[in-house]
Amino acid sequence: MDIIVIDNFFPDKIAQSFCDVMAKQKFEFYWPGDNAVPNFHWHIKDCPMAFAVHTHMPEKLIGKLRLCDFYSNSHTHGVYPSKHSDFQSGAGKAYTAIYYPEMEWKEEWGGGLYIFNDDKVHRLIGYKGNRLVFFDASYDHQAAGIMPAANYLRISNVLKYSSDIGDGFVPLDFTKIT
Repeated sequence: MDIIVIDNFFPDKIAQSFCDVMAKQKFEFYWPGDNAVPNFHWHIKDCPMAFAVHTHMPEKLIGKLRLCDFYSNSHTHGVYPSKHSDFQSGAGKAYTAIYYPEMEWKEEWGGGLYIFNDDKVHRLIGYKGNRLVFFDASYDHQAAGIMPAANYLRISNVLKYSSDIGDGFVPLDFTKIT
């Protein structure tokens, strides 16, 4: 399983500014997601900050992949999203990138990312501010629970990429992004 983890994705000052802006965003609760199983979390569709992550993605990582979707999710203690994959029919080869902006997050608060292989946890990637995780969109994954002591939102910026905009995707209209 290819899973790429990049720590210190942005230079420190940019990462801190990114974190400060994300902390002021307004999330919509109980985003149903694209799955049959409901996802209990807060969400910002087409979040400009998630798009900002895309503008800094290394060419060697995404190559000719096309950005198909981007948004931000947020979790607190007691909010548990479902296990899911981000693959959609007609997507060709698809990938998910997740950026964690919260710089003050403590490891003991949990909130990492489970990636599964055949219904078993293959890897747990801890939540760490300024970390980017990139993986095959067909991998089942799920945000790990958060401890009650967590003092910040577990925010993630999600980007979905595809090698082919087939039957499952509509190309993004970048003129609508503010």
